[in-house]
Amino acid sequence: MLSSQARSVLPRTAGWMAPAVQTMAPTTQVRTMATEKQLLDRIGSLGNMEKITKTMKLVSAAKLKGDQNRLMGGRSFAQFVASINEPDQLIEDGVYNLPSLGGKKVLIVPITSDRGLCGGVNNQVGKIVLGMHADITANGDDPKVFIIGEKGRPLLRRKLEADIVATVSDNWKVPANFANASAIATEINSQDFDQLYFVFNTFKSAVSYINTIRPVKSLAGDANAVLPEYEVSP
Repeated sequence: MLSSQARSVLPRTAGWMAPAVQTMAPTTQVRTMATEKQLLDRIGSLGNMEKITKTMKLVSAAKLKGDQNRLMGGRSFAQFVASINEPDQLIEDGVYNLPSLGGKKVLIVPITSDRGLCGGVNNQVGKIVLGMHADITANGDDPKVFIIGEKGRPLLRRKLEADIVATVSDNWKVPANFANASAIATEINSQDFDQLYFVFNTFKSAVSYINTIRPVKSLAGDANAVLPEYEVSP
């Protein structure tokens, strides 16, 4: 019981009552069986997803087949490049060879995608470019980067932002064609470089590829010395 002194401290407001204290009993989650209607709805939604997935597979297979046909048809037009440049370097276990050029300007052109779930494909190209940039710098040359594909920019911008000269995006909205390739080549050719390296993935199958470095000589100097079998006008 409260003493008389303690009772005098309590407020004497009319209708005052001591606050009630409620104790919450712990709740237990109860799991119940799904109803027949819920099961039927779930089965129906899974069936619809299966149909959509099959349709997407058919569309992807058709696109892949078209890209393969264009790839095989276009390779013959680039065969002469192999005769005037060093052979491609097919990278295994990250091993490649970049000779020192004696303080020359080097342009690295990584080819990546613009969108899609292609992280592993683009990440491999990005790692190779980062390694090449470090090796070229160690050799005493001056590397710059010209990115093809929107996915390549976030991979390289954080470490190489100062050396990125341009980025070309929205390349693959339409199938690869001569006009698009010519526009990109014109932009690359407008850069100042002595040696050019393309970094890309050589297609093997729908699930495998080979990381590739393709060296290309600059024609800014004596083009007749690089193309002895062709007549070159200024």
